Amino acid sequence: MPHIVLNGKITIDNIFANLKPIFVNHDTGIIKTTTQFISEDKNAILVDSLSIESKDKYRFFTLINKSSDGIVIRIYPGSEIEKTHGVKKILVEIAKQILSTNPNLTIGKTNLTKYLEK
Repeated sequence: MPHIVLNGKITIDNIFANLKPIFVNHDTGIIKTTTQFISEDKNAILVDSLSIESKDKYRFFTLINKSSDGIVIRIYPGSEIEKTHGVKKILVEIAKQILSTNPNLTIGKTNLTKYLEK
């Protein structure tokens, strides 16, 4: 399952307050995020996410949740979604946005390193 761990001290409240919608027109389609939701206990955020690639649409929730050493960004567990280039790119764009507003965070474990380098 594609994921990115960002290590460091941060609150879900802080991320929620600073997270902006994403719209990127890339070589194989469009990726975008729209509405975001924060859990009552303020330990998780769901982001309504959409990737359009060729004629295929992939709609899913991106989950940003607290972990012991920071946060994890991933596809909501149990989602039956194809892990396409666009789907992975949404996770990366969210991570980049969080990193840009929180320079104290570092990239931890991830299986999306090649996407983060672009």
